[in-house]
Amino acid sequence: HEGKGLGIEFLKHIERTSTILYMIDLSSYRDPVYQFKTLQKELKKYSEKLASRDSAIALTKCDSVEAIKV
Repeated sequence: HEGKGLGIEFLKHIERTSTILYMIDLSSYRDPVYQFKTLQKELKKYSEKLASRDSAIALTKCDSVEAIKV
């Protein structure tokens, strides 16, 4: 929301979408829940209306994470 990276240009682009897809990188050193909440918070700071749209979560780079045996 502060214009860093793709910033405002990207946020203006996604205003045309009806559904938000949050892409969460499982290979990141950051906790996936932290990543998701950060993305949600940034989107809400930019636009409450945009943040309230339907959304889904995609977990990326799943092949780089070790399987957990239950």
